[in-house]
Amino acid sequence: MAAIAPVAVAAGGPTGHAAGAANAAIARITTVGTGADRAVKAIPAVAAGPAAAAGPAVAAGLTRAGVDACRAAGAGHAAAAGAAAGGGAAGPAVAAVAGDRAAGAAGAAAAAGPAGLTVGAAGAAAAPVGAGDTGQAASVQPLFTDTTYNNIGLPKNVKLPWYSEDTPDQWGFTGNPLGFGFTDEGMGLFLDGYYGAPPNLSWGTKLPQVEGKFQTSTARNAAMVPYPGFVKAYMHNGYLTSLKEVVHFYNTRDVYPFPVLSGHCPQGTVEKVTCWPMPEDPNNENTTIGKLGLTPEEEDDIVAYLQTLVDGYKP
Repeated sequence: MAAIAPVAVAAGGPTGHAAGAANAAIARITTVGTGADRAVKAIPAVAAGPAAAAGPAVAAGLTRAGVDACRAAGAGHAAAAGAAAGGGAAGPAVAAVAGDRAAGAAGAAAAAGPAGLTVGAAGAAAAPVGAGDTGQAASVQPLFTDTTYNNIGLPKNVKLPWYSEDTPDQWGFTGNPLGFGFTDEGMGLFLDGYYGAPPNLSWGTKLPQVEGKFQTSTARNAAMVPYPGFVKAYMHNGYLTSLKEVVHFYNTRDVYPFPVLSGHCPQGTVEKVTCWPMPEDPNNENTTIGKLGLTPEEEDDIVAYLQTLVDGYKP
């Protein structure tokens, strides 16, 4: 989540999986989740269009290739993020995960109005599209996501109250009949009928391609918190609780994998540091992440870079 899956995901608030698509991204590296799901989500690396006034761009995928591409494209792009990244060069971009919906990660990606409306310069809803439409974009702010769906292999968050909602409440409603046996399949839940048949039964044939995948949320505002010290949940299920954890997961998921549930890492290991429990849903796992070869310093650089993607950021 479930999305820098990767991200962001996380996962409450604008959290979710976070990913980026904007202009050049930078020379060094650095956190994630959109609050989640507030996090960095897994997606193939992509560097995209102009970042406008929003500052340095972010790449759509936190992959080794994406990091290297950011370094190459970003050399000389010393943005305000440079100070945080160290050495005056902004950190390379990352895809928000997290994680995931979230996961892990940020607020609204654009200021578009209600469906069918355009938005004026002052942000007010204008005439419906087709009635005096100027043809100009409602918003030119960077999205910092590619809106794709990914399964980044996030472990099950065994602490969620959801798994205890397997008995009827005072109205006879049972939220989660499967209890701890429930597996969050992301988009797959919509297609497999767990919450009722999809509007079009033929859509069920797509289940094998989307099971376990969550939409990649924006990395914008992934680092935003209501007050200092606030613990933010990233990715679709909130398993990751800091941008550092999000980036470290992207970097080392396949370096420290263990076939255990959360809370059961082997003695001598530290969960979320040198032990990653098995994925909640292994289907369609994104294999472009998990072993990026980043150093701890490079992880910190990416986190610092993500912290610059907050509305109103000042170095």
